Amino acid sequence: MWLWLTGCVFITADDIASKRTTNDADGDGFEVDVDCDDNDDRVFPGAEEQPNTVDDDCDGLIDNNTLLFDDDGDGFCEQAPCSQDRLDGVDPDLVIVAGDCDDTLASVAPGAVEHCDGIKNDCDRLGDEFYDADGDGWSIADGDPDDKNPAAGAYGVRPERFAVICDLSRVEPQPFEMGCDEFWCQADEGPTHEVTLTRPFLVMREEVSHGFYISFIGDAQHPNSFPSCGDTCPAHRVSWTQAMEFANILNDYLGLEPCEVDDDPYTCEGYRLPTEAEWEYAARGDDPHRFSGAEDAARVAWTLANSGIALHPGGLKEPNGFGIYDMSGNVSEWTFDNYQYYTSAPAVDPYITATTNPPANERVLRGGSGLRSIDYA
Repeated sequence: MWLWLTGCVFITADDIASKRTTNDADGDGFEVDVDCDDNDDRVFPGAEEQPNTVDDDCDGLIDNNTLLFDDDGDGFCEQAPCSQDRLDGVDPDLVIVAGDCDDTLASVAPGAVEHCDGIKNDCDRLGDEFYDADGDGWSIADGDPDDKNPAAGAYGVRPERFAVICDLSRVEPQPFEMGCDEFWCQADEGPTHEVTLTRPFLVMREEVSHGFYISFIGDAQHPNSFPSCGDTCPAHRVSWTQAMEFANILNDYLGLEPCEVDDDPYTCEGYRLPTEAEWEYAARGDDPHRFSGAEDAARVAWTLANSGIALHPGGLKEPNGFGIYDMSGNVSEWTFDNYQYYTSAPAVDPYITATTNPPANERVLRGGSGLRSIDYA
């Protein structure tokens, strides 16, 4: 049997032509001594290999070079039956099973880790964005045009948009004491006062990176002041006006209404700057720590004490209780609010704005930075 297979594998075109005779049971033009299945006219030397667990071309390999082989080496082929052909370097004990929705990417397979890349990495019908607001089985990342309406269905979203709408933390607010009256607090952080936020909101888990920022506005318009840190460092030297404009660039990209300076921010549907109350609640992370996520600043923040007077890529420190990184230190974050001293009166969905655009230095920055002491983090 081994010699017969070897002869089949190495037979030449001239040999094939010379052996074509009328002794051909299936009528495919090849007699039995060269035809590896003389009862099937679809099987003969030189036939096109099909993904059918048959050696169609009589080369001694089954389903080689067909779609049903595990082309990306992740242990999955597209659909059953999966070829068990072995190539050099492939584990002979590997069991290949069906279900791969993209056999060109090893990161895509049933049960794979989902990433924020516009690809359904785990091959289920859910997308990257974690929250399905209306419970219809489709999130915004899946292409739900109205995630408040379960009857709205879904539609296609360009893959590059996924980076805009995933990696968000959903914050469900509760009444909290805003402000600080401890000995380490700054003078304008008091008095403490009760604040009630009535709406949940989504927050980017990491500060907007330089690379993400310039991908929308262009590198020439905003050069990196810390080139050694690269595109993964947070965008910096961005004015309040530029931050507002960038949020609306994202809104325009997603087909959402802009959030303007004179709007009530709580009624804006798309991207915007958080109000100061939202920022503080999100930074607290639903815990009582002094810094965003810990009592020890070094665990969660880049400050003057450990930054080396430089920026650092986002997400290297520990997140807070809401899964948000770097709300203490690294770079400061703009809020929607105009600067004003607190009062002790309780407030519901508070924000402070001016009837005309105030100077940038009258808007509120929070969170400290790598250039300031831990007292500002």
